[in-house]
Amino acid sequence: MAVMMFIPNKYVSLTEAVVEAFANQHLDAILAAGLQSHEAKQIATHWLARDKLKEVEFHRREGTRSARSGKKMTGIVPRQLTAKDRAMAQETEELRALAEKGVTLRRSLKTTWDDLRSRLSAGQMIGYLAEPDSGKIHKIATHEWNRDDADVAHVTGWFSVAHAWGHVAGPVVLLQSDIQHRGSPDAGMTKKSRAGRRRGSTDYDWDEGKMFAFKMLSEKGDFANPANRVRGWKNQADLENEVMLHLAKSDKQPGASTTRGHVASWVREWRSQQRSEN
Repeated sequence: MAVMMFIPNKYVSLTEAVVEAFANQHLDAILAAGLQSHEAKQIATHWLARDKLKEVEFHRREGTRSARSGKKMTGIVPRQLTAKDRAMAQETEELRALAEKGVTLRRSLKTTWDDLRSRLSAGQMIGYLAEPDSGKIHKIATHEWNRDDADVAHVTGWFSVAHAWGHVAGPVVLLQSDIQHRGSPDAGMTKKSRAGRRRGSTDYDWDEGKMFAFKMLSEKGDFANPANRVRGWKNQADLENEVMLHLAKSDKQPGASTTRGHVASWVREWRSQQRSEN
């Protein structure tokens, strides 16, 4: 029997937050694909539901084998999928047609999560874990979002945090107010300023930005390690600021939201390289 849990109204699930942010941040691309915002949310929800189903089935299939070999599986999955999970993962003719129109948006959904995760790791937003049995809410420390298994949290909807008696796992939720205020990077901008930002978004050398970010990480060390944290180098937001200053032209510099998405991807790539080299 599936575990039932009620999330207080002031919170929204992490997966729902990603879908909402996706529709807000990529509205131009959504409209260009011939889709409406609500249709983009439909296919985004469907894509994440299918990915969640795959993750749960993979853990179920490989969990025992990994435990026997002493390997730790990446990601935390729900104890059991709900009927709603399975229904959203089912592909209908309507969803298939919408997905074909919006196929180029698949990557944008991941970019949205990269941006949201970087905000969580920088402390610009706070994530909470809801205990499935009691509904008790736990604040998730910002450094936890640097963990490898955080990369699939938006798909599975679950995460884990340290507790007095070990670890507690459950669904991740965010404050509704945070999503409303931060869901769109265009919030508070005029139509003219939004157009200006889009025109300038491709004027920067992101390859140069990536090389600079890798250089900074190699010289200063990973800020996920407390031993490397110094003034001006405590989290990803500090690296984002360095990149924006490095790529600035005259009195203009890249937008914070655009830079955040790039830097989040670069940091993961750099960490992956470090692990393979070690």
